[in-house]
Amino acid sequence: MIPKYSVIFATLLFLAVAILGATQVTNWSTDNYSDRGIHAEMLELVNGRSKYGIVANTHYPNGPGYLMLPLMKLGIIEYSTLRWFPYFCSLLAVGFLILTVLKLNLAPLATTSVFILLLFPMLLPGFVYWQGALHEHSYAMSLSLLSIALALHSAKKTHWRYLILLAVGFISGWIGYDFLPVQVLVFAAMCFASEYYVQRSAAAKSFLSAALQSTTLALSMFLAIAAHLLQNTLYFDSFKLAYADLIGSAAARAGADSLAAQMTPEYYGIVAEKIASLGYSANPLSATMLLFEKFVSDWSSVYWLAALLCVATTIYFLLSKNSSRKNSAQKTILIATFAVTLLGGMAWTVLMPKHAVIHMHFVPRHLLVSIIAGSIILVISRQNR
Repeated sequence: MIPKYSVIFATLLFLAVAILGATQVTNWSTDNYSDRGIHAEMLELVNGRSKYGIVANTHYPNGPGYLMLPLMKLGIIEYSTLRWFPYFCSLLAVGFLILTVLKLNLAPLATTSVFILLLFPMLLPGFVYWQGALHEHSYAMSLSLLSIALALHSAKKTHWRYLILLAVGFISGWIGYDFLPVQVLVFAAMCFASEYYVQRSAAAKSFLSAALQSTTLALSMFLAIAAHLLQNTLYFDSFKLAYADLIGSAAARAGADSLAAQMTPEYYGIVAEKIASLGYSANPLSATMLLFEKFVSDWSSVYWLAALLCVATTIYFLLSKNSSRKNSAQKTILIATFAVTLLGGMAWTVLMPKHAVIHMHFVPRHLLVSIIAGSIILVISRQNR
């Protein structure tokens, strides 16, 4: 039976996210350029001005826009009204994650501790104020939370589970690209933690299970990218042009300058000009340092981080009555699991530093996924083995 006070904390967390998010749904507080662009393109598509589902944007998939189409077909075309749809999708993802944690059968203090820790990332403006984003930013965060929740059910290895992972990965690949690395790596870390700490499986078995499931998720994402490449081929009437457009734009974002200049010289020039105007270095190391600098200065604060660390440390020791008996192997496993989780938040910035440097107004949100997953891992790792 789930303790009443755990349910109370879970309800308070959900209501806080719902209420704070609702205050910002109709505001232009997210990535205005992307949101305006996808909204304008879908208006064109509804009016019949498109080719194979594409109006102008070919570098990214238009999945977020396609989710708007049923509502727009019904005559709901106002931007502020459409933003309620991704907001409600976000609440569904948050609610599903909360229910999953409640059903883990953790100790009462452990369950409550998860919800206390989740207050820190989920009440930041970078989370609640972006719930109504029409482009990828709300949907990608919701899919990341869904992946974390699915990973906590990692012991249930049925054919339905893998079909669900295939579906989630394919949808994610149509929503956008920059959240995909953090989604996969955090899912892998959470799968391992769930099996190793909650299900008490051996380390080798937990690793193999996590590897198989995360590979399934990643492969379905690649299938979605391949499907978008096919769509671009139909749009350009040429596989060569479609390949150059998609891979060339990725090369420009990754800093593979010679390849990008050869395949998509116009887009490469736009990226180079933007980087020059910002005055930042755009190699993986400097971009990653900028990621953490922006997260602390623009997306949270030193005080927020200090409070999170104090609460996390307190919870760690409260739940670790036998921590002195933990052997070095288990400590190494926990550190490695945290490392993969943190790497997820950094992965896009390392792989695509030029894109990250230009888009520091939303890329630091990847770290919120790592913090949410890390908070849950911190608590479940304290379960006796």
